[in-house]
Amino acid sequence: MLIRNAFAPEYVRMNLSLAETRSIGGFVRASLINARHGFDFMMEKLDESETANLDRETATMAQTYSKRVRDRQQLGCNKSTVELIIREDERYHLMRSVDGVPDVLVHVVLDRRRANLLNARARLAHISRDVSAGLRAADQSQSEVAANQSESPRRVFPA
Repeated sequence: MLIRNAFAPEYVRMNLSLAETRSIGGFVRASLINARHGFDFMMEKLDESETANLDRETATMAQTYSKRVRDRQQLGCNKSTVELIIREDERYHLMRSVDGVPDVLVHVVLDRRRANLLNARARLAHISRDVSAGLRAADQSQSEVAANQSESPRRVFPA
């Protein structure tokens, strides 16, 4: 997924959806992750000093999620992995697949002392649906642009 116009309504919608994660109790940061390639393409942070090792953390979370999906497939479980929760000493990592968009995850990091895990999971499900709608709209608008470009006749100007 590549969004060419950062001011396109789809991009703004996804950005607003990700910004909603700030309202989750105990919020530290959130990102949209491409699980196949292990990079984030949109991030929301509470504190700008929280930048150390974010790329490594994103890649690790993507690998963890992908491994979980592969393990379930090897065990013959046909149900998709929707959500994964990792508990650390001081933080929760919640990863949720974006509805209908393979290999895209919403990853939220929460402070365990201030987080309400039940509320966070419910909010994350809602945000995931909003991001999904934004990604589908972006795909559709890019497909329409590509179709319009291929249908328009090419002009060849004489030299």
